[in-house]
Amino acid sequence: SNKVNVLVNPADFFKKLITQELNQNGIPILPITETYLVNLCVEFISTEHLYPKDESGNSIEEPFAIMMHKALQAPTTERIKILKQLGDTSLYLSGFFSDSLNRKCNDIDYFITMGGTAYKSISSIVNERKIRDLYQELSGKFNQFVDIFDTIATQNDIKTDKNILRLYDKWI
Repeated sequence: SNKVNVLVNPADFFKKLITQELNQNGIPILPITETYLVNLCVEFISTEHLYPKDESGNSIEEPFAIMMHKALQAPTTERIKILKQLGDTSLYLSGFFSDSLNRKCNDIDYFITMGGTAYKSISSIVNERKIRDLYQELSGKFNQFVDIFDTIATQNDIKTDKNILRLYDKWI
């Protein structure tokens, strides 16, 4: 047979799914935002990236309210780093694991509010227009991005706390 051996990678996989969902839902976004969403999915394939690390390399699982408080007290560079972690984690968990979030004491609205607020805060700090526009869009369309991730998770039967790699393996 004349099959072409195509090297499949997670970025291509998530780009295809995200682009498809954006188009089907008529959601126009900046190219930088689409790239950001794809990279977010790729980064969190390894769930160890969901939480920041301490000096010893151990994951720090802090409540989002504590992270937000730390961000507000931190110098600008550290503040942006904490807010980005908060926004990214909120978006990812809200989209891919909404079912399990709704079973916990904090429902999904808490995660969505915290994530959208974190991204909005970054947009008010950064000076570069392209980056400011990115975080404004992430904040302004946060719910829509959660829905896109939720649809991807639902259509691919990963609505549990199982490792996201299962989705990728299934696709291959």
